Amino acid sequence: MQEIPLSDLHDFIDHAFKVLDDEKMQETVESIRSYGVLVPGIVRPRAEGEYEIIAGHRR
Repeated sequence: MQEIPLSDLHDFIDHAFKVLDDEKMQETVESIRSYGVLVPGIVRPRAEGEYEIIAGHRR
């Protein structure tokens, strides 16, 4: 596991689920504020550099 700056992360274009700023997102935000990130996101390197998010878009 490693920490990666948010500025180095990019959306996975063909991801089946869209991230919405809805009530569930606000619950996630509050959970992270209270407990931290319990399950980290998963990324992969991009050919042009930086990283693409493949799991954990709401985190």
